[in-house]
Amino acid sequence: MQSPPLATECLDTPHAFRELLNARLPQVLARLHQVLLGNPEDPARIEQFVRLDPVLAAQVLRHSQEPPALVGRAPLTLEEASARLGHEALLSLCEPAASQETGWNWSNEWPRVSGLLEHTLAVASAAKAVMRERDPSRANEAYLAGLLHDLGRFCMLERHQDEYVEFCNNPQLGLEREQELFGESHESWGAKIAEAWNVPAPFAEVMGGHHDGANNEDAELIRIVRAAEILATRAGVSFCIRPEGAGGDRELQSLGISARLRERIVDSIFDFLREATRTFGINYTGPGDLSRWFSVVDPLPEQRRTRRQTVAHTVRLMRKVETLQSEGELGLWLRKATLTRTSFERAFVLLYQNKEDLYREVLSAGERRTRRPVHIPSEWLSDELGGETNPRGFLRMKRDKCSDPRLLDALHSDDVNLIPLYAGGVEAVGVLVCDRRYSGNPPLRRDLCFLEVLARAVGQEIERRRLIVRLEIYREDAERDYLTGIYNRRSTIQFLEREIVRAQRTHTPLGLIMLDIDNFKSFNDIYGHLAGDVVLREVSRLLQETARLSDVVGRYGGEEFLIVLPDTPVENAYLFAERLRNVVMQYGQDKLHQYPENPPTISIGVSWVVPERDTADDAIERVDRALYGSKKGGRNRVCLEPAEPSPESDEKQP
Repeated sequence: MQSPPLATECLDTPHAFRELLNARLPQVLARLHQVLLGNPEDPARIEQFVRLDPVLAAQVLRHSQEPPALVGRAPLTLEEASARLGHEALLSLCEPAASQETGWNWSNEWPRVSGLLEHTLAVASAAKAVMRERDPSRANEAYLAGLLHDLGRFCMLERHQDEYVEFCNNPQLGLEREQELFGESHESWGAKIAEAWNVPAPFAEVMGGHHDGANNEDAELIRIVRAAEILATRAGVSFCIRPEGAGGDRELQSLGISARLRERIVDSIFDFLREATRTFGINYTGPGDLSRWFSVVDPLPEQRRTRRQTVAHTVRLMRKVETLQSEGELGLWLRKATLTRTSFERAFVLLYQNKEDLYREVLSAGERRTRRPVHIPSEWLSDELGGETNPRGFLRMKRDKCSDPRLLDALHSDDVNLIPLYAGGVEAVGVLVCDRRYSGNPPLRRDLCFLEVLARAVGQEIERRRLIVRLEIYREDAERDYLTGIYNRRSTIQFLEREIVRAQRTHTPLGLIMLDIDNFKSFNDIYGHLAGDVVLREVSRLLQETARLSDVVGRYGGEEFLIVLPDTPVENAYLFAERLRNVVMQYGQDKLHQYPENPPTISIGVSWVVPERDTADDAIERVDRALYGSKKGGRNRVCLEPAEPSPESDEKQP
């Protein structure tokens, strides 16, 4: 058997990560992909897969200790690690795993991996059962130790394939020959993984020395995992065939495992495997079923069907964009789609803020309570987004090639992908920043193309909504008086015209009020035009606060105001005018110390509209006459337009 060179590369390199990630059961990953595609919001289903995938479990354990997740001691169970990460982070770890593509021949290679997975799950189940008898509070900790103990074998199997399987199936070759034959061992690989991924010490000891430390009385977790291996082997679920010898019984007895308890644990192993394999869609009947099943079943048709549905699925996602309410929801949706539908492990959606000239990260309400959003000045991205972009619409920024690395420094990354949120023009309304920082793998082109479509849809929707807001602002500017904020003359007259038509159609009364601030020219001469502007704004505010929501208050010109009163008979309009006069007069009394020579008061004219006869100009002319009568009568008063004589009274006059 030819020995390959000693593996010396660091496990944090992309190549070594791919070696470990590729040594996976593609059927399991395909099933996980199907679950994520169908219902990514179900955390129980996601955590179920984490509990059945050693590599995924190690990654969850690793990332749960990274800031800001790290609080206190390192987690010792998958439940605790998953809770620290949160559901969205779990999705970001699971989806890249589910999208892995290997070059293996499924009919030859996958049965080997499935045999190792079957053995690993059996050991994890047995370790949990043994620990439950000794310390029930640590049962889940023992399960995780059993799940991780042979993680190095996945690397050995991927690197040496048939030769390693031959070695494992040869009882004449002791485990000490592994290092001699291959230049490396599964325990050395386990130690590398534990160190590179910062696995907590109890599990690191199991991964790097579960054979050598089996006789150490202080290493209880190692002894339990070793006993679980013996029990799994006796149950017939074994990947590496080795003579057990008399030492097996001694190890079991040292842990207080009686013959009756052994039988119960063996039964529990098969119960667990039947339940676990149902997750993969397999009817488990006994040892070796996983290998036999994968030797005749091709899981790829499910993957192929998924790929054929990609276009339809993308269209459904894009329709979702139209239902979201705000820019924040659009940004959060795009980030979630990036983490759950692609292999990217981190994603930031930065929307451009024109007033501040920067890109601000979109955060959920929960995230805003725990951290500040990332702020990226536009100049940091000017070279990338301002120049010619990739024909596909996405860019890649690497530290050794970019002119301004400040963005990379802010995101603590050396290689990120930028996908601008274009709205059809040359300026981006935002940018999606994503990377695969944890695995170090390069981005998949299909993911970038997929995200380009979603980013453009989100960009167009954001720009459409911003245009609507700008149009609303322009409309308000056209309808409102700049100084007072109430309707201007044109808008008020247009509203009066519409109300005249409605009153004619519904036969309802329509009142009209015109008022004028008394001696306003003298007020400006005494106190200045700035003080006059203040009085205009305050009087406008008082008029709006006193009027009903259905009334329209407008500035007719200078210090004159026009109020349209729908569904208001002239008697009520007169009472309302008196209330306005008193409100403004009280304001003048309150400001007497400030304007002692000319406290603000108003003169008011009240009229009504005859819809069958009056036009807007006619109604304004009549109410203007009433206002003139109020001023002529001494100001600070209300004058009602005189009633026109009826035809009968005309006949009686001489």
